[in-house]
Amino acid sequence: LTSVTGTDSITRFTAAAGTTYRIKVQTYGNSANFQLAFAQAPANDNFANATPIPAGTNATVTGDFLGSYFEDGEPGSSYQTLWWRWTAAGTGPVTLMVESANPDLDLRLNAWEGTALTALTGFPGRRGKVTFQATTGTTYRIQAGTYQAVVSSSQVTLSLYTAPGNDAFAAA
Repeated sequence: LTSVTGTDSITRFTAAAGTTYRIKVQTYGNSANFQLAFAQAPANDNFANATPIPAGTNATVTGDFLGSYFEDGEPGSSYQTLWWRWTAAGTGPVTLMVESANPDLDLRLNAWEGTALTALTGFPGRRGKVTFQATTGTTYRIQAGTYQAVVSSSQVTLSLYTAPGNDAFAAA
């Protein structure tokens, strides 16, 4: 018998086909309400499987936190995360924004440089937005996260905006 212990009311494990699992729910009080939700992790749940954002100056992609989790060694402090990657076609300011139709999600957004999860440097964002100076040819890893334990579909939209060529006074 193998024990899988979760924290903050969520447990994650990789289920094997044909295996029977027994689930124990425990409370510190006399009673508690609980919900069991089973979900497969989204494709871009882990850093290594970051979904590519189409090349170009502006792009919009979507994702769903249902089944996602915080990866061991992952930077930041969100509870559930999704990852994308984008390679800058030019040098200049970039703004990323993440939004959800679910008003209960406390969304966080970060952009990172690096190819290894434990060796990232970056541009910590704030609630739902991050702005940074991109460099031509550099691949950035974009991390969206939430502190809530998501147990139902929670679609998010990530939008990327680069500055137009005449954004600076000298280029007007």
